[in-house]
Amino acid sequence: MKKKSFLIIAFLILAIFLVGCSGTGIITPSINLTGNWTMTNTTTYTTSSLIADIGAVTTSKCNIVDDAGAITIYNFKIIGQEYIDWNIGYGVLNNFNLTANIS
Repeated sequence: MKKKSFLIIAFLILAIFLVGCSGTGIITPSINLTGNWTMTNTTTYTTSSLIADIGAVTTSKCNIVDDAGAITIYNFKIIGQEYIDWNIGYGVLNNFNLTANIS
């Protein structure tokens, strides 16, 4: 009888442990950013202060293609500046923050 009780208690403890480790925390739904966007940007690196100083906040328009969080940016244009022929930019989406490099 003691062996049967021990096995039942051990099984219940294991079941409680497995239920507690089921990974049912906060689930963040996927976000598809594909489309045309107007963005507020903060410059963190630049090779020319003619474009923007470090820490400058600008507004831009672009087209984004989102491939499961891997971002490709086309037709980037800073509003209020003369047209600059930007290359295609690449970045990642992490916790609602888009980090990208555009040259």
